[in-house]
Amino acid sequence: MTRRDGNGLEGGPIHAQVLDAAQRLCRGENRTFRPDEIVRALPHLNKESVLTHVRSRCCKNAPENHARRRLYFRRVERDVYEILPPFR
Repeated sequence: MTRRDGNGLEGGPIHAQVLDAAQRLCRGENRTFRPDEIVRALPHLNKESVLTHVRSRCCKNAPENHARRRLYFRRVERDVYEILPPFR
């Protein structure tokens, strides 16, 4: 889980905040989410940064366009992702 600062905003690296938001959205039987749901869950972050993390930087089956990647998600269909088992 990410921490909150004195202003009530979440802190920590973007990848950690994105994973935390996905985990909150995917509780129970639902294991998939859409990138726009993550954007809405993290209104204090730049939309394009969040989308880059979901669609590329943190996605296992995305092209390797980044030097550092976190493999939290897998794309299952267009604009639908699932959290990989180690991070559920």
